[in-house]
Amino acid sequence: MEVLGTEELLVVEDKYVTDDGKKEKGFLRVKRLHLKNKGVEFTRDKVESKDAVAAVVYDTKLEKYVFVKQYRPGPEKYLIELTAGLIEHGLSPVQTMITEIKQELGYEVDHIYSICRSFYTTPGKTSEKMYLFYVTVSKQTEKGGGVESENEDIEIIKVTPEEVKELDIEDGKTLLGLYKTNVL
Repeated sequence: MEVLGTEELLVVEDKYVTDDGKKEKGFLRVKRLHLKNKGVEFTRDKVESKDAVAAVVYDTKLEKYVFVKQYRPGPEKYLIELTAGLIEHGLSPVQTMITEIKQELGYEVDHIYSICRSFYTTPGKTSEKMYLFYVTVSKQTEKGGGVESENEDIEIIKVTPEEVKELDIEDGKTLLGLYKTNVL
């Protein structure tokens, strides 16, 4: 395949910024890129994040899909989503997914399957890549609800396959996961 009309993009300068020019701390960092393409210089901001995982979770004993409902600062409201989390240094995507299911849902994982190679969640503005899984569970050993020290306040939602279609799902990773597994 030939791609026409492209030249290599040159990064002239990059630095981490906030409104006051200081390096950010926390889950995300904003990197200001000064770029040059076809002789024209311009600026773009990129949000840097750790890579992430998400899973369509199915309880084989209850025959229900298990979702989380939690507040999200982007849309400034509660969303129904797949269980997900950021990959911590030194952990694999599979290890992270197992940990997130335990923390958010309180389940032990029976089986875990990769359903999508990693993909960029929002390539126009962030470096975040996500790994998507299908997970079967059957034994809830803890209450779930997230990690208190991270101020997670997660409601667990369990629905039949028929009820999934009635959920008001606005989250992209959740829609992708449900379509990739033919739930929707």
